[in-house]
Amino acid sequence: MYMAPRKMDGLKAFEKFIRTYESKYPKAYECLKKDKDQLFSFYDFPGMHGQHIRTTNPIEST
Repeated sequence: MYMAPRKMDGLKAFEKFIRTYESKYPKAYECLKKDKDQLFSFYDFPGMHGQHIRTTNPIEST
């Protein structure tokens, strides 16, 4: 989801993930549903900043 090139693509992947795993992992589903806006907020920034924002790994973000 977070590696999708555009927010719309990430949201489509999110919905597919939810449909696949919602019934098997209801607690995880609730957590993801609750934090959906925050999970996809890095897409609101210019693409060149994406890798720096979407990871907390300092090696990946440089």
